[in-house]
Amino acid sequence: MRTAKFFVLAVLVVVLVATPFALAGAKKGNLHANGGGPGKVPQGFVKLKYDKDGAVHLFEVQIRKVPAEIYDVFVWEGETEPVDLEPIGTIDIAEDQGAGKFKFNARRGKDWPLADLDPAGAHVEVRDSLGVAILEGTVPDPNDKKK
Repeated sequence: MRTAKFFVLAVLVVVLVATPFALAGAKKGNLHANGGGPGKVPQGFVKLKYDKDGAVHLFEVQIRKVPAEIYDVFVWEGETEPVDLEPIGTIDIAEDQGAGKFKFNARRGKDWPLADLDPAGAHVEVRDSLGVAILEGTVPDPNDKKK
């Protein structure tokens, strides 16, 4: 009897603790290479997660198979890139790395840098130092249950 009560209590604790995290699940989407020359084709993904209140909790762009350089990360809504578009962050790839990431994490006391933009469904690009988009894609919507 005591074991059964403990088991029920343990299950309740797990459900109560895990529910907010399950509701605010992350969704990851692939970034696609633009063209690509000889050698390695760049790869990457973008991940988005909301907190339980619907605010952006995590926004992450990871890239790999890229040469050493500083890359800019851009995000915008709609079909057309705004004229005054500024990067939301950078990814600095050292000579021996070939991979890196830009990560916004609200746990560190930061506010989402684009207050008027809900990133779900927005366009994301990673550009090299010449302004050429090497990777692009659409930010996935964590609330979309389709796989």
